[in-house]
Parts: sequence; C-alpha cells; structure tokens
Amino acid sequence: MDRKIKKTREGENNNRKICLEVRNVVKRFGNVTAVNGVSLKIKEREIFSLLGPSGCGKTTLLRLIAGLESLDEGDILIDNTLVNNTPPYKRNCSIVFQQLALFPHMTVDENIAFGLERKKMPKADIRRKVKAMLILMQLEGMENRRPQQLSGGQQQRVALARSLVLRPNILLLDEP
Repeated sequence: MDRKIKKTREGENNNRKICLEVRNVVKRFGNVTAVNGVSLKIKEREIFSLLGPSGCGKTTLLRLIAGLESLDEGDILIDNTLVNNTPPYKRNCSIVFQQLALFPHMTVDENIAFGLERKKMPKADIRRKVKAMLILMQLEGMENRRPQQLSGGQQQRVALARSLVLRPNILLLDEP
C-alpha cells in the first residue's frame, strides 16, 4: 500500500496534532493475512489516500479503523486514545462504503437522520441538521424518496450526507 498526502502549503501540517495512528496492525481471516503490520499517522485536517491493488487490504484497514472488524495485532489510536475495543459508534469516525449501504426501506431523510437518532439527539436538532445536509448535498425535494428511486450519484450523496451530518473527526471513504 502506498501513502499519498496532499498539503496545500509547505510546512502547514507540522503543528497539527495526530488524529489517527495505526501501529503495526495485523488482521487475518483464517490462513489469509489481509493486513500485515501496517503503521501510519494522520494529522488533523490532513487528506490521506491509501492506494494499492485490488485485494491488498485497503477496505479491511478502513473497517479496522472504523471498528467494524477486530484486529489480531497492533493498536489503533484516535485522538491519542486507544480504541482497539471501542465500539464503532463511540469512535467519532464515519465510513462511506463502496456499496454505500443505504437502508432501502428508509427515505433519504431517514437515512441521513439515522446516526443522529442513534445518538439520541433532540428531534428539532435532527431536523435542522438533516435539512442543512439536504441543502449542502443538493438533495432538496428528494427527502421522501427511497434509495432505489435515486440515481447512483444521488445515492452516493445521501451516503456522504449520512456520514457528514455526524461531524466525525475522521471520515473514511472506501472507493469514493
């Protein structure tokens, strides 16, 4: 896996704190080692691209960071806190999957509100935040549609809105 970091100005990243650290992470599925000793540090507001051939473990690493898979070895720290055994909803990290994973039985509005409702946010705050996301993602007028009634690009924007509305410290995008 190659690492590519984009900086807008030379030296701009030097004083930023590390928001994600992966230390010697290993994940095996039976006899197959999907992630083998990966280490990386990503600073706040840094844009990081994880590149590699199909099947090399990129998605598995994202799932480990998000807490959707348990690691076999190593450590993952978010905001300098060890999160190896922290459930996904407590990591302040959000992921947009390659397959989007929208709930087909829910409307656009309900899909975007889902994470906020899980956090037991007041309904008025949920409405306000969802409306702001609908505007930001140019989905106004589509809030009552179901995912199968949307184009692929619209579905992708709903999935992104569902992640962004949570205001995560870390946003993981799998095959964006």
